[in-house]
Amino acid sequence: MTKLFQTFLLLVMLSVAAGNSYGQVTYTTSGLCAPNFVGYFSTPSCWLKSGPECPPPATASPNVPPVSGTLACPVNIVINHQVDIPTAFNLGTRVNFTVNFGGEFNIQGNLFQLGEAVSNVVINGGQLNVDGSVLMNQGTSANNTTLNIQTINSGEFNVITGALDMRNNTLVQISGDGTGEMKVGSIDLGQRAKINVLDGGRLISNGDTEYAGNNSEINVWGYFNTASLTVNGGSGKQLNVFGNGDVLIDGDLTIAGTSQITFGGDSNVYIEGNVVINGSGNDKLIIKENAKVAVCGNETDTDPPPAGVNKGGLNECPDPNNCPSGGYYVNCRVLPVDYVYIESAYSKESNAALLSWATSKEWENSRFEIERSVGGISDFVKVGEVQGMGWKDSITEYEYTDRNLPLIGGNIYYRLKQVDLNGEYSLSKVMSVKIDGVQFTEGVWRAYPNPTDGSQFRISLLDPAQYNQEKITFRIIHPTSISKEVTVQTENEMNEALAQMVGNIPKGVFVVELRWGQKIEHIKVLRKR
Repeated sequence: MTKLFQTFLLLVMLSVAAGNSYGQVTYTTSGLCAPNFVGYFSTPSCWLKSGPECPPPATASPNVPPVSGTLACPVNIVINHQVDIPTAFNLGTRVNFTVNFGGEFNIQGNLFQLGEAVSNVVINGGQLNVDGSVLMNQGTSANNTTLNIQTINSGEFNVITGALDMRNNTLVQISGDGTGEMKVGSIDLGQRAKINVLDGGRLISNGDTEYAGNNSEINVWGYFNTASLTVNGGSGKQLNVFGNGDVLIDGDLTIAGTSQITFGGDSNVYIEGNVVINGSGNDKLIIKENAKVAVCGNETDTDPPPAGVNKGGLNECPDPNNCPSGGYYVNCRVLPVDYVYIESAYSKESNAALLSWATSKEWENSRFEIERSVGGISDFVKVGEVQGMGWKDSITEYEYTDRNLPLIGGNIYYRLKQVDLNGEYSLSKVMSVKIDGVQFTEGVWRAYPNPTDGSQFRISLLDPAQYNQEKITFRIIHPTSISKEVTVQTENEMNEALAQMVGNIPKGVFVVELRWGQKIEHIKVLRKR
């Protein structure tokens, strides 16, 4: 799939979800119904209808959105509030969903898509939560049952405990801006089922991913994370990674039967367990172009790849941080410490990544260096350090907080570099953290007097709707110096600190940088004598 086609697909999805295409009727939540209202979809006052008339199915009211049956024209459903469905939900043909900021669509059962249907779902800062599974079935060789999903502005499609279960000519395409994600409990692919994770798309399976039928594929240009992956059975099953795709497998990659997997492009693949090949034939796992594959389950860093791995003459690389150009297959050395757990999380309140880990045993352990990668799972740099215990046979808990996060948001990756007393080191598994991007604002705050001679200088809030009493972090940027960051609880505390700092600023233009929550603003000030 070319980049041009992916871009075209995203534009089409946005267009249909926004209701701007000819011949489409749009239903938008009105806000007149209370949240959790059971009869939301059958109550006309809960919806605002716009666009041309569309003959609905005989069982539907013309003033509520039809969502099943064969529709005479496309229907757009826009959710800006909380909507709860106490039963299973069936996506009909030609239905387009958009869940915007403040919107939450909760389905307390399974989400079905059956027959030759094509549905588009855009999660624009909102949430779509499914308590059951997403079940797709009964496409044909001529027309797939298709579900296009786009998650943008930290939008979430959550199927936490259920499965993404696909059968018989079904297709799911996931795209986005790198900040949203689709999260499922597990993935089960039957006959002729395909998942495309496009650029900017994120698909996370908290459980196993299994291929049960023939001619099923997962193609990754974006980000795919699964607890384990098993390809088993007949022919035509593939996992293909292209472009800058990132794949993290927390357990084993098992290839059986006559299946084949290809990692290519500039992709990064990190396998926390082993590559297990049980099937017949050669070239079960093909690594080509600039693909970089790290396998961490082997007992030593000199274990060769198993039979059936075709590296295509690629480099062997003992150090993932110092590999030559081109692709490589590298084993991860087992750490000389026994980990109890390694965890990562993101704190929206403090806009920081929180890493925590514990060891049950340490032998000649000097320190842990915290490494972070923003550009992929192969571009790690050191961002911090925590001292180890040397020798210890009991549990020790560690923490590290990374507050210097990139402003653009998206995926960042962490790992621990455990360094022995003699300088040798080993690398932990890779942890992924999805962070919110910082929103640049203008006109939320104002500085006065401006110009200023330093006396009675203050910053006050102009737009109270943009500030929810978060902590404020600020600094002063001058061509000759940059002050240390100061964090305060209130506007008054900020102005008390600024009164002392501005008095020492040289003549000329300086900038006050303010950060609160996920927002940032720069205020230009002229300092005069």
